[in-house]
Amino acid sequence: MVFRRCYHYPFWQIEARPERWLWDVAQAKFDPALVNPDEAKRFYRFWQKRLFADAPQQARRDGPIYVPLQGRLLQERSFQSCSPIAMLEHTLAQCSGAVVAALHPKETYSAEELSALENLAERHPRLILTSGDMERHLQHCAFVVTQNSAAAFSGYFFGKPALLFGEIDFHHIGVRADLADLSHSFAAVQQAAPDFAAYLWWFWQDNCINAGRAEAEEKIAARLRRFGWQV
Repeated sequence: MVFRRCYHYPFWQIEARPERWLWDVAQAKFDPALVNPDEAKRFYRFWQKRLFADAPQQARRDGPIYVPLQGRLLQERSFQSCSPIAMLEHTLAQCSGAVVAALHPKETYSAEELSALENLAERHPRLILTSGDMERHLQHCAFVVTQNSAAAFSGYFFGKPALLFGEIDFHHIGVRADLADLSHSFAAVQQAAPDFAAYLWWFWQDNCINAGRAEAEEKIAARLRRFGWQV
């Protein structure tokens, strides 16, 4: 049994396997027309304020491209369309503006990985290497490019579209990177304007366990029954 927090407390998920891109919510279809818009907007504003205070209200989209990095920068894993360093190279090739690549503060990077990043920055002065400071980058960036970093999910609270080079459970309103036509992928994410409020309501309230609500125990039991575990 896998019991994981869904990016922010008090939302949780119970699943039978750890790969988020294979979870039930990842396979479900999101239809914003089925979400009450007024309820979704109230929910969205509440969690914007709860998680990030007033920062989302001051967000704009005229800044650099934000690329939150994870681990294994030189390796292409099974759920990725390319390695993270290749993703950065694609981003620099497709976009003429500044690109901020942020190392994950809890990851340990090898000398080889750091050298590859530094060499890339030397070849592309537009590439800014940094670490952490997610909220500030989300506030000012044009959009997010990542494999499947949780920073992209947080970016939805700032109204920031995401271009995803990897599989993840919150992919429904993101743009999938198509290596065969990256120019179209980057054009699509720059123009993307999904219903962030409806999506976050649907993702959290319909498809996760909100531990702060009265029906949490009922939802936990339902998830256990879903996988044939005795309740």
